[in-house]
Amino acid sequence: MWSDSEKKDHINTLELRAAMLGIQSLCRKLSNCSLRVEMDNTTAVAYINNMGGTHSAACNAITRQILLWCKARGIWLLACHIAGKDNDIADSYSRKQSINTEWSLNREVFSRLCKTFGTPRIDIFAARTNHQLPKYMSLYPDPNAVAINTFFHSWNQYIYIFPPFNLISRILKKLVEDETDKALVVIPNWKTQTWYPKLIKMMVGKPIHLTQRSISS
Repeated sequence: MWSDSEKKDHINTLELRAAMLGIQSLCRKLSNCSLRVEMDNTTAVAYINNMGGTHSAACNAITRQILLWCKARGIWLLACHIAGKDNDIADSYSRKQSINTEWSLNREVFSRLCKTFGTPRIDIFAARTNHQLPKYMSLYPDPNAVAINTFFHSWNQYIYIFPPFNLISRILKKLVEDETDKALVVIPNWKTQTWYPKLIKMMVGKPIHLTQRSISS
């Protein structure tokens, strides 16, 4: 998932940034080892294996970040090319991630809600490009998240929830199971959904109705 500014970058830059985020997320506990990264972009592969390049300052800067991160952990990095047709699993994963995490609440609206209800301690359905709070959990590997897959962690603190809508039933169930004292939840007002009566029973105050303009993608 890319920020608006990142979306303007060249594909080679994005490929290298994706590699960096993937390595930092999935390999943060590794040290003193060899690591092979498979990529379907030949330019990105060349930049990593050649320890930089001269054609793109942006690509060179990201490559330097990758190599310094690996060097600090004693990781020897090798990039290998994989044909796009053989990379369908990673491509489908990235499409799924974009669909599930692209929505977020307008930051000014979120700030007003915090003034009304208090500021939650953690955003439990977020990503590096749209988290509302310094501490956040992500559904997918994220180098800056405090944890991955919030369902595997306790919700025993004041939490902020703006979830993928297909997970609402599961979320309501976990709120009950974890005996969560307080949560700031942004959920669509879908009265025909099977989870809606349960939501109404769980509310401890009058809901605030937000307009579509309060949501950004």
